[in-house]
Amino acid sequence: MEILRNIKELKNKIGLNKNSIGLIPTMGALHKGHLSLLENARKENEILVASLFVNPKQFGPNEDFEEYPRDFKKDLSFFSDSKVDYLFLPDDSEIYPDGFSTYVNNNLEGRNFEGEFRNNHFDGVLTVVAKLINIINPKRIYFGEKDAQQLFLVKKMISDLNFNVLLRSVKTVRESNGLACSSRNSYLSSNETNDAANIYKSLCVVSDSWKNGEENFSVLKEKFITNLEHIKNIKIQYVETVDPDTFNTVERGRKAILIVAVLLGDIRLIDNIILD
Repeated sequence: MEILRNIKELKNKIGLNKNSIGLIPTMGALHKGHLSLLENARKENEILVASLFVNPKQFGPNEDFEEYPRDFKKDLSFFSDSKVDYLFLPDDSEIYPDGFSTYVNNNLEGRNFEGEFRNNHFDGVLTVVAKLINIINPKRIYFGEKDAQQLFLVKKMISDLNFNVLLRSVKTVRESNGLACSSRNSYLSSNETNDAANIYKSLCVVSDSWKNGEENFSVLKEKFITNLEHIKNIKIQYVETVDPDTFNTVERGRKAILIVAVLLGDIRLIDNIILD
């Protein structure tokens, strides 16, 4: 694995190679979900490029940019073991040089749900992903399904702006108790981890009810809420059913994604389950 820290150096390396390139953007603090992305990408591409960049533009002023988990040595080991060919490891000034003022934003689907609670979050996400696509010019780019709205918005950006790249989505990877793998899980105490497992259990209650024929999504959302009421430290920020093709809310049907965001103490967790 070769580590490259500036754009020109990276372009010189991969620009000479016409083989298929797979790209996995990360902010480090790798976990089993990232490993699944890397494994899928390694199978499909001749060259595997990963980026490690804790993107300051997707953190709000009161969010955890400074405290965001960083374990560079462990991440390098994960990337190497996954047979990454090139690791792009830029600093902030390489991605956002002095005078940087151009952003990609989505003022429709990106302003609801996560966008409501994390102001300008998706502007930062879409901008850095657009830059990485332009810098690396991959054939395929990989994202997990846990961040359903992010996945939808990146897919829409690729379509709207005519990027010549294929988006690959990879199923959510979970811990043994069902908790969706996330870098922020490291913030949880053992008791909080046990409480957090009830999020997925509640999603499964909804899924079982849907499979048994319940098509009224208001009923399904209420089942999710009711199943978490006994957890004292959990505060639900939103529970919604959305059309996977438009990310608009839907009330009935046989196709939707139930998306949720909860606070467990001060720790914010998101998850979803696909009803299709």
